[in-house]
Amino acid sequence: MKLLSQTREQLFTQTQNRFFVNFCTLLILLVAAFGSYARSVTIAWNPVNGVAGYRLYQGGTSRAYTGFTDVGSTTQMTVSGLAAGKTYYFAATAYNSMGIESDYSSEISYTTAAASGPPVITLTSPTNGATASAPATIHLAADVVPNGHTITKVQFLSNGTLANEVTVAPFVTDLGNLSAGVYSYSARLVYDGGLTVDSATAGVTVAAGRPPPAYPLTFSADSGTLTPPFVAASGIVSQNLLTIMAGSGEAIYNFTVAIPGSYVVSALVNAPGDGENSLYINVDSEPADPLMIWDIPVTSGFTNQLATWRGNGTPTSSQYSPKIFTLTAGTHQLYVRGREPNTQLQSFTVAPAGALIRVTALPNRTIGLSGLGQAGHQYEVQATRDLKTWTVLGYVTADSTGACSYTDSTALFFSNRSYRLRDTTP
Repeated sequence: MKLLSQTREQLFTQTQNRFFVNFCTLLILLVAAFGSYARSVTIAWNPVNGVAGYRLYQGGTSRAYTGFTDVGSTTQMTVSGLAAGKTYYFAATAYNSMGIESDYSSEISYTTAAASGPPVITLTSPTNGATASAPATIHLAADVVPNGHTITKVQFLSNGTLANEVTVAPFVTDLGNLSAGVYSYSARLVYDGGLTVDSATAGVTVAAGRPPPAYPLTFSADSGTLTPPFVAASGIVSQNLLTIMAGSGEAIYNFTVAIPGSYVVSALVNAPGDGENSLYINVDSEPADPLMIWDIPVTSGFTNQLATWRGNGTPTSSQYSPKIFTLTAGTHQLYVRGREPNTQLQSFTVAPAGALIRVTALPNRTIGLSGLGQAGHQYEVQATRDLKTWTVLGYVTADSTGACSYTDSTALFFSNRSYRLRDTTP
């Protein structure tokens, strides 16, 4: 005990009285700085030469400590999570490099302020009367003022039913893939071991979204406006003579794309032999000869072939293979002109050259993304602010029509953002 007594005198700076005064004075200043609803307190003490570290003891009864924290060589510690209206007692010890610990310093106490009224919870998102388009993602957020109470969790209710709960701030969650309908949202605060208080409700109307763009866009060869010598027989379109552009048969087809981007054209075509395997093709204007000749490999029966342009190439090596058309959203026309006889057409397909995406501003500063890609493929939804570093927001899978959608509920935190889809399906 004598060794401990001597160690204590060495560790705690000359006298008990001096240590006690410095300790209490600093604590009072810190309590005043935290304010009347302080739920944490910082304990600090004078450094002592020659010690290896310190331990801070805490308890709810004087000199009956229920736990301690080894703070190492630091000379202060912030104690958090204190209950309202309760007194806590603290004392410190020091230990040397051999692990010998001093006895307790003089004790100090700290009483937290009693709770002042019930806590307050406010639903900050969505706003009452907000609207969205299906399939919608609704961002829910709540702000909590504890007023000295112990917060357990925040529960988010949709039409009075628990949708999700969050135990730590920030109190936010997203509810996705909502169908058309009227929804009522509120937040419920659970505090002090089971008491609850509810926020005001916010009504949201989710309208039916526009039908997803059909993918692929397929139409029969005999569905267009045909000019002789093109003729249609049993759904097959062809001409029976060799022509140049002048005097050739013509077929014009109207089609609409919902999302601007790069597209390719293909056809179910029968090219039975050399001299019976080419025609002209273009979008939104008459084809040009010879740049826009589509040289088709010889087939044995009807096969699906991507449209190409000969350009500066040869009949066996096209310059543009496949030919990619850059299309705006809206209505377009496909122009097909006959060239060699007996090149037979059964149907056409217009499809994205890659995954396409359309960006739509939604209520509450969220962003709706409508995608068009390959049916059944999974895509990464990526976002960037500088077109260099891309962040993955989530994943979507294209349905049987190739359509997919995603709502970026974090867009409100950014002044600008660009998006893209990356195909992850092998």
